[in-house]
Amino acid sequence: MSGSQTLHVASKCVHRKYHFFAAIALSLLSLHAHAEWEVTDQGTLAEGATATAVSADGRTIIGQRIMAGDSNHAFKYVDGVMTDLGTLGGKHSNATAVSADGKVVLGVSERADGSYHAFRHVHGQGMVSLCTLGGNFSAVRASSSDGEVAVGESRLRNGETHAFKYTDQGGMQDLGTLPGGSRSFAYEVSADGVVVIGMADMANGDIHSFMHTDSKGMVDLGKVSEQGALSAPLLLLNSVRKHDS
Repeated sequence: MSGSQTLHVASKCVHRKYHFFAAIALSLLSLHAHAEWEVTDQGTLAEGATATAVSADGRTIIGQRIMAGDSNHAFKYVDGVMTDLGTLGGKHSNATAVSADGKVVLGVSERADGSYHAFRHVHGQGMVSLCTLGGNFSAVRASSSDGEVAVGESRLRNGETHAFKYTDQGGMQDLGTLPGGSRSFAYEVSADGVVVIGMADMANGDIHSFMHTDSKGMVDLGKVSEQGALSAPLLLLNSVRKHDS
């Protein structure tokens, strides 16, 4: 095990504004979701709609759609029908991950107080906040195949950004950072929800990849390559570092 392995279970949701970070994350979450895709004409979903992910069975497409009143809402598209998933009380939301069967959708949504929270939307149950690690922002980047495990990043009370892993049993768990670093992001998780991967900064400013399991904690996989430096997660990490400095 290496790095700081702080366990944090979110006990309540906070209510503060952080529009700069949220704007970057909403756009880059979408960029990361389809940066490797090859576009094929399948007809039109709806005007102003951007698809971000598709379920393993291919039946459910999720994303974000421009709405009236200068707002954007997460959507789910199944068998030719687009469903507005709404928000957690604010104007904006974006769907970024979906379970294999398409029944669980996850993402990030603005709340009425201007903060942004990670959410999970279950068919027939609506949108629920996953809260934060104590700060005013959290967002889901990926989920396990059953949608029960979600990973992403969240602001802490001290303003730092840490990777998280969320389960109903454990709540939002702070995955910590690598030695000497202060920021980390999780952007993928294995189908069974056991292995999480992401990026984190080091004391000297370098960015390293990591893997995390509950048994081993955060393991350093080495410095990010030049090609990896162009990835959406790293662009997001660098943008937040510049803003916080």
